[in-house]
Formats: sequence, structure tokens, C-alpha cells
Amino acid sequence: MGEVMQFMLLRFALIGGGVLLLVIVLGVIAVALKKAGRYDQAKRAVEPIVRERLERYRKRDDG
Repeated sequence: MGEVMQFMLLRFALIGGGVLLLVIVLGVIAVALKKAGRYDQAKRAVEPIVRERLERYRKRDDG
């Protein structure tokens, strides 16, 4: 039973570490874009894609 708990905790730690790393990388990218003056340009390029994905996700949950 102890081995199973260790495996579950390890898995949780790896997933949490991966999410944390992703958030840090995205934050660094956002700061770099803002510093270069291209944040608004990148936001305009990404926004329609995100909106489409969110709408698709919402439709999938409703039906």
C-alpha cells in the first residue's frame, strides 16, 4: 500500500511541476513580448483562436 501512495504522490508532484513550469514559461514569454512592444499584436493574433476553442468546448459540454 505504501508503494502505491508513493507512486501517486510522485505522479502528483510531476504533474504539478509540469503545470508550474508551463505557467512560468508563459509568463516569461508574455513579459518578453511586452518588453519588445509586441504583446498587443500577439494578443490580437491569439484571441480568435482561443475564443473558437472556448466556444467549441462549451458546445461539447452542453450537448
